[in-house]
Amino acid sequence: MQLLPRPQYSELYAGKGPYVAAYLRRATENTCVPTAELVRRVDDSWLAAYPNCPRDCRDQAYRIQLGPHGIVISATGEAGWRHGLATLAQMLEQVPDGGRLPGGTIEDFPVLRWRGLQYDIARGMTYRHEHLKQVVRDMAAMKLNLLHLYLEGRFAYPSHPELHEPGLMTPEEARDLTTFARAHGVTLVPQVNCLGHMANILDREENAHLREDAADPYMVCPSHPEALPFVLSLVDDLAECFETPFLHIGMDEVAKLGHCPACRQRLAADGHAGGLIADHINAIAAHLKDDGIRVMVWGDMLLDLAQFPGTHAANGGVTGWGSRNGTARALDTLDRQVIVCDWQYARFSPAEHRYLRNLGFDILPALDTDERVCPWGPERGLDEHIPAFFESARQSGALGAYACTWSLRLGEVFDNRWLDFAKAAECAWTGRRLDPESFAKRFGQAFLGLGDPLLRRIDQIIKTDVVPPAVHLLSRVMRLDAPWAAIEAPPGHAAPPEPKPSAASLVALKEEGLLWLNRARELATRRQHWLAWQDLPLDVDLLVLRMFALKGVVRTAYGYANSRPDDPQVAIWSRDSILTALAGLIDLADSLATRFDALHGRLGNDAGNLAKALRFVEHLQELRESLLATAALPPPEAWCPPALRPPLP
Repeated sequence: MQLLPRPQYSELYAGKGPYVAAYLRRATENTCVPTAELVRRVDDSWLAAYPNCPRDCRDQAYRIQLGPHGIVISATGEAGWRHGLATLAQMLEQVPDGGRLPGGTIEDFPVLRWRGLQYDIARGMTYRHEHLKQVVRDMAAMKLNLLHLYLEGRFAYPSHPELHEPGLMTPEEARDLTTFARAHGVTLVPQVNCLGHMANILDREENAHLREDAADPYMVCPSHPEALPFVLSLVDDLAECFETPFLHIGMDEVAKLGHCPACRQRLAADGHAGGLIADHINAIAAHLKDDGIRVMVWGDMLLDLAQFPGTHAANGGVTGWGSRNGTARALDTLDRQVIVCDWQYARFSPAEHRYLRNLGFDILPALDTDERVCPWGPERGLDEHIPAFFESARQSGALGAYACTWSLRLGEVFDNRWLDFAKAAECAWTGRRLDPESFAKRFGQAFLGLGDPLLRRIDQIIKTDVVPPAVHLLSRVMRLDAPWAAIEAPPGHAAPPEPKPSAASLVALKEEGLLWLNRARELATRRQHWLAWQDLPLDVDLLVLRMFALKGVVRTAYGYANSRPDDPQVAIWSRDSILTALAGLIDLADSLATRFDALHGRLGNDAGNLAKALRFVEHLQELRESLLATAALPPPEAWCPPALRPPLP
């Protein structure tokens, strides 16, 4: 019997529990009521044996006793009862009707009160309501209880019709999702940025006068007399629609604080920019406090890299990506009711968690799950990063911690991350390290019904980079203005990237990944939607690798033709070789266009992906037509993009 997260204590005996039937499966549904066979008991006396159970987690603890004629779930509240049902549901998924559950006892509790995920539904995304409901169901199944929705301007704020456009989350959808999530034990935390990262709000003409820099919509000016009422109207809209105890207001990567004359004057008077950012946050926090809502902020502008050299995101001093004018001094006056979400992606230092806690702040640290082709992804991999990060949160007395997703470009899909989300769920619940190999096997068995340990290998192949992450590959693939940018030298690089060990080796590896993915899809008996889009990152990588391979074919073909200038057949053979490579690239790009169209329809991922793929197909077809228009091999400058051309002799 595979359970995830793994219970703190279990003693189970095969075939000693009740027989499985449809009524018992129905009893685990979210709207269930106790029955004679499934008894709910209010009791936490058994927790006396677990002094390590945090006091603020006792209401989430549960005990399951399985006997031959029924099941008793003991808890002190709805959360514990719900978690017990989630464990029972996992058990029932692994036993057919007519079979018997194991008998025995499970005693369980989390080590962190809040365990969550963040979903970037802002950047190019179209809101898909049923998909978000499925995300909530899947979170509840692994006992995750907080969903941070990164909205920016992708919400139809009632007070700001100038921001409305197709594809936004509506207030009605927000209310419905809030109710649905609450019934599944998941708390929604909406985010609207209230200082930086406001470009898709301040780019409207009606709001341009609020900018810190008149020429740049990135940031609102906190000194402008209309700025605070403006951002309060945004947060009020979210507070009214989501009915949440938490509301995130951003505050990360503030790049130009102190740019406008009024802010420069305040900065000069204070000697640093900390007062500007603290006053802005405190005003929003005080406003929301009247509604019983606590403000959450990102923590990078509150930390100084000079003090925490082991961190990734400490932008509050004179280093890092920020205003470089001492915003870390905001901690001097920042309201201690503000919750600091200390995001540290590539690496982190546990010292920063202790530092913020010692100053009296509650913290909810956040880590990134963008491990593939991502310059800011975890340097030592998520298998090392996740356990250490959640353990640091536990030891520092954090309210909880959560895992983030950003930049869901091209082949990056939220539903492709559930293996890593499950690692976060496991560590946030149990407080234990995990073995990646055995964990992937347990995850596959518990949630997908996979007896074959395929997922670890598929995950490794997907995360094998085709070029160094510093290249920012996904932002360069099939660019409309530069279709071959993925294989050209990036800014600041003297030469184009090169696949390691070779394009040929990586093509074989990525195709192997598709092979095992097809096998996993054949064998999975539940939650197949977690495998539905795993082909996309593999095919995007294969597209890039075929671009590199085409460059090699072009150079080899011209080299061969130039070595036999008097043989016209060689020129024809060389041209046909290029045409064959082009045909394979066209087929793959065309297939990706179809998949991107389906992905946008189901999950809402950027429709721009489809436009890129279709334009790339057109571009490749134009190259093919240029080649076919000649009897043999034309000069490379007559048809060949510079990125593919052979070097001059």
